[in-house]
Amino acid sequence: MKLQDREHKVTDLQLYTENDRYTYDRIRKQVQAKLSEKHKGGKYVHVMAVKLFMDVVAVGNRRYADEFACRKFSKVIEAEVAQNMADA
Repeated sequence: MKLQDREHKVTDLQLYTENDRYTYDRIRKQVQAKLSEKHKGGKYVHVMAVKLFMDVVAVGNRRYADEFACRKFSKVIEAEVAQNMADA
């Protein structure tokens, strides 16, 4: 896969996941609240944050594929998007 193609896929999935109302209301808000509690309690571990965001991205990936009638993105793309979301 070309680097530019991969970057486009990562950006596309990330934007969709971040802006999908269902994903935000049902899942992402809960994950962010959980991470906020961990951060306040001094128990925040960045690797675990990435794993939590993997769940969010997996739902976003499934909804993206359903909405646009296409194949899901690979796990490598999902992992990169989750890393970006956790870093933000």
